[in-house]
Amino acid sequence: MAPTSSEVRAQKPEIVTWSGPQLQAFLTWNRDALKDDLFPLWRTIAHTGMRASRG
Repeated sequence: MAPTSSEVRAQKPEIVTWSGPQLQAFLTWNRDALKDDLFPLWRTIAHTGMRASRG
C-alpha cells in the first residue's frame, strides 16, 4: 500500500539554513578559492531569497 501524502511529509527531514556569516563564508570561498563558474547563480539565489519548492 502506498503511503499517504501526510506520511510522506512526516518523513521529510527538517530543512536547516545557513546563518548570514556561514552564507558569506560559502560565497567568498566559492568565488575566491573554488573560482566556480556558477558563483553568479549562487549569489543570485542567496540575495533574492529563492528557495526550493516545499510542495
